[in-house]
Amino acid sequence: MSPWSTWIPAACLPDHCNCEAVRAAWIAQPSAFWSSGAYLIAWTGLWMMRRQFSDGFRVWMTAFFILALASHFAHGSMTEVAMACDFGAICLLLLTPALFRIRRNRNSQIMIGASLVLLFGILSFAFFGAGKLTKIGIALSVFVVAVLENIAAQRIRIRAPGFKKALTLVTLSFLLFIWDESKLHCEPESWLQGHSFWHLGSAWAIAEYGRWRFGRET
Repeated sequence: MSPWSTWIPAACLPDHCNCEAVRAAWIAQPSAFWSSGAYLIAWTGLWMMRRQFSDGFRVWMTAFFILALASHFAHGSMTEVAMACDFGAICLLLLTPALFRIRRNRNSQIMIGASLVLLFGILSFAFFGAGKLTKIGIALSVFVVAVLENIAAQRIRIRAPGFKKALTLVTLSFLLFIWDESKLHCEPESWLQGHSFWHLGSAWAIAEYGRWRFGRET
């Protein structure tokens, strides 16, 4: 018996989610759920590699941790609220550097933290009930905005290998995401899923971005 049976199911169900089968169990999509652990591994690695913790890095790492939890929640339950939180967390992480850059000289850390939580709630609410293509389209638009923000804020460092590596990794990983969504070659019961490789690749990309963006903050 699934503990999620009384929750509103994800809007993509029953036939328009990714390839992996959705099980009536505590963990609805085991492959996607366990591969979400890549985010926690990347988060831990970034934290352990740092010797100094700036305010900007702490705020961004908080958003990253929220993403890791949201991804587990989404694939563990495949409920609509969890999927909304997952997409909301993706957009939150993308927008956090710009949010902090705007507010760091105007507000205390408590206010910045409250702004982060409020933004996550707004984004998750906005995604609730939206169709899959709408969710993906909004996330892609936010990604473009985030790339433009990085170009504007880090104009001198934008050609550094770290940013290029992160951008390449996330692009290749997103292609695996699209391939999985298209179900051109789909084995629902397999543990080898394109969406799971998206988790692994995007976690690596986020780690590379974090090292680049916060390795020498300006």
